[in-house]
Amino acid sequence: RLMPSLPSSAPPLTLEEAEARIVELEREVCALRAAAGDGNCVVTAPASEVSAPWQMVPIGFVESAFVSKNGTPRQSGIVPAAPARLRVLWGTNPSHSLEGLGGFSHAWLLWVFDRNGGAAVKAKVRPPRLGGAPTGVFGCRTPHRPNPVGLSLVSISRVDGSTLYFDGADLCDGTPVLDIKPFVPSADAPPPFTPVRAAPWVTPWGGAEPAGEDGGGGGGEGEGGE
Repeated sequence: RLMPSLPSSAPPLTLEEAEARIVELEREVCALRAAAGDGNCVVTAPASEVSAPWQMVPIGFVESAFVSKNGTPRQSGIVPAAPARLRVLWGTNPSHSLEGLGGFSHAWLLWVFDRNGGAAVKAKVRPPRLGGAPTGVFGCRTPHRPNPVGLSLVSISRVDGSTLYFDGADLCDGTPVLDIKPFVPSADAPPPFTPVRAAPWVTPWGGAEPAGEDGGGGGGEGEGGE
């Protein structure tokens, strides 16, 4: 087993040095597990990294009819008529931040999977569609990710002051939103006639699908995804 190789006369480690050593050991353990064919390994980020300057604060919280994960659409647009709204709370003049957004038909919402319940993040997960076969966490849309950030493409209904009204919601009521970005076809969609592919196990829109991902319950914020 791995043990820190420190001389008995070594001076005490600072908190930052101890955290860095723990991460180093965890990475060594992960490397040994990977060599043994076990990809389920997590490296804990040091607190100094968690509290880095890029720590994010929600700009607002979604208001929707979906009060729990169960019953929430698994992806945005699955229920095109599902309305929701986002009241922006960021800044001294929130309404100013939404100026110009109403000129777009769609927008991307970046948000937080705040209802994961502390489930462990694994390098491989087992989506129901694969019948128990594993795939990489970055090869699917499991909500249990190293950074629990979700992405939804929604249809803009209207912008009224500091509130964005949109349709096609896949978010639970109260979901924290980190950012809004307008959908720009020339940048966000593949060029015309460009081949687009998806893994064979991904069900086309409208197809039947087991609820949830990696043992979750059903939706964007509701544990869903491809």
